[in-house]
Parts: sequence; C-alpha cells; structure tokens
Amino acid sequence: MLAYENADDSKEVVQHLSKHIELKQLSNVTHYLGMQLYREEDGHFLINQEQKIKDFISFMNMEEAYTVAPPMESSYIKDLDDTEKLPTDNKYHTAKVKLLYIRTLRRPDISAAVGLLCRKSLAPTFKDWNVLKRLIRYPKGTAHFKLKLPANSKPELVVLTDANYGEDLNTRLSSQ
Repeated sequence: MLAYENADDSKEVVQHLSKHIELKQLSNVTHYLGMQLYREEDGHFLINQEQKIKDFISFMNMEEAYTVAPPMESSYIKDLDDTEKLPTDNKYHTAKVKLLYIRTLRRPDISAAVGLLCRKSLAPTFKDWNVLKRLIRYPKGTAHFKLKLPANSKPELVVLTDANYGEDLNTRLSSQ
C-alpha cells in the first residue's frame, strides 16, 4: 500500500520500486484489515468496521439481541461476588479475542471494557460471560459509526467524552 500527498511523488516511488520488484497497481483501497475505508469528495477518510462487527455478531448467534449503551455497567468492577466459573468449552476466549481485534482497530469506546474482561482470562465466571455478551450488543448498535480522518496538513485531535469516572451524577454536580 502506498500513501502519497501528490501524484508526482507516487509516480516517482512506483518507478523506483518497479526496477527492483514486480508491482501490481490496484485502485483505491476500500477494505483493509477488516475495516471499510471511504474517501469523501473533500479528501477526508471515513473508517468503520461494520462488516467485521456483523460477522462477529453472527458468529455469536446474537443477530436478534437488542442493543445497549453504555458498553459496560459501572457496577461490574465493584461487584466481585460471582465465583461460579464458566465451563472450559465455551466461546468466552474466542469472543474476547475477536473483541480485542475490533477494539484495536478504531474502537476506543470499548477499549476499557475489553481490557477489564481480558484480566479475567484464566478463570472467567458466568458474570464475565454476561458482561461480554453485553459488550457484544453495544457494537451491534454502533456498527455504522465511522471514524473521520481529516485531509489537511495539520491534523488536530479532538476528544469528546461523557465519562463520569464511576461517580454519581448528583454527587459530581453538587461538588462543583
């Protein structure tokens, strides 16, 4: 894959590489590592994983499941009472790995939740399984979301968050 700022740079690189290796020039990339890539008229790129998420939901037989928000309930961390372990012949580990792959590719909204579930790899419980299933239902409702990468020379990172860090909203408002 070759990314370039102007067509002349691309031609020069292709000519140089063609002397040493056989090249095959394809059209613009539309899929890469399970991501769909779109280029808008103004040059901005849109990236999403809609098909990868749909395939994962199908693998888990959760096509009819309802969607949820947020991806994980805040009580998961506080409540550690469940000690009943899952049987070893379940889909927990496979599902967790697939979620790791989806998270790694442009889904920061589920990173913390997936990270917490990964800590329970050695002895997952039925509670972990239920949290994992909830975490699968969240991307189902947000699969159409796209990450927009601007096509300018000075990219700027803008972060919008609705995190309350596990606090009660009334407590946070009264302390301000």
